[in-house]
Amino acid sequence: YTEKYTPDLGILDNVPTLNEAKIAALGDEQFYFRFLALNLQNAGDSFGRFTALKNYDYKLLQKWLYLLDELDHKSNFVPSIASYYYSNTQNVKDNIFIVEYLESHYDKDPKAKWWWLAMAVNIAEFKLKDSNLALRLAFKLSNTKNAHMPRWAQQMPAILYAKLGEKELAFEVLNDIASRYDDYSQG
Repeated sequence: YTEKYTPDLGILDNVPTLNEAKIAALGDEQFYFRFLALNLQNAGDSFGRFTALKNYDYKLLQKWLYLLDELDHKSNFVPSIASYYYSNTQNVKDNIFIVEYLESHYDKDPKAKWWWLAMAVNIAEFKLKDSNLALRLAFKLSNTKNAHMPRWAQQMPAILYAKLGEKELAFEVLNDIASRYDDYSQG
């Protein structure tokens, strides 16, 4: 008689404070981080149901992403599900929350996390269609001191300018990068 009744399940739970999360971890923050990250990856998909990304509260999702970064900012799992999975929402404007998170994640360790800022540039440019935001992030990426970062990442502002038809500005960016070549190889 009860088969037609399904539990009223939400998509994302409320975000605990960092202190609450540390208490709930019972001394094993890495295990708790992995538990919460896996729950975030599978949020909305349980008991035979599938929840479209457009139905998620991206402001709440962003809070979860920030909390998980507080528990383990070195992990690439959380920014990868943010950029490769959650950025595919049907509500394109929700991607601003993903871009803000990816920029914040990059800010914690720019030299090691440059890839996630490059993903933020791509999401801003191709999903949000916000060239100004993409350019701001591209310039930030371009100034990252990392000798192992590929040249295309440093040239992103020039690529975006060229796409906008601003060839002179693209040339100026490339000239600036060329003049600082030794600075980049020392980073």
